[in-house]
Amino acid sequence: MIPTTPLPVRLPGGFPAEAIPDGSVAVPHHFYTGALIALFAAAVVWDDYPREEPLVVGAGTIFGIFAFVAVWPRYPTLGAALSVTFATAVATAALRPAWLQRYPLRWQVVALVGGLIMLDDALSHGTGVWTPLDHYWSASIRPALGIG
Repeated sequence: MIPTTPLPVRLPGGFPAEAIPDGSVAVPHHFYTGALIALFAAAVVWDDYPREEPLVVGAGTIFGIFAFVAVWPRYPTLGAALSVTFATAVATAALRPAWLQRYPLRWQVVALVGGLIMLDDALSHGTGVWTPLDHYWSASIRPALGIG
């Protein structure tokens, strides 16, 4: 028989620090904001060069959101690891030579910033380490939205 509720398995040392980020993936997280920013940058430059699409940024944001929303709550260790991995891929994809040679600098910066915002939230919830954006998000934005 397959269990309907997974056991919250964590690695030794406490990874991830939170079994479910902030208790719910349905509340606003700046992981989503960063993903939307990076995905917007990928969408803007998508048709600049035939057969040279920004797939790492585009797919990394989509798979990162999937890992954060669908995988992390049910399988915390795997979801956290995938979220950090995809956020890192998005952040570093903008620094690849293909991006540096082909796409305008402003969209490289936008994709990089989006990936770093994603990475900030994933690292904060995954490792429990204090990150500047997560602190600002928790101290200012969440209370302004009435959820904190």
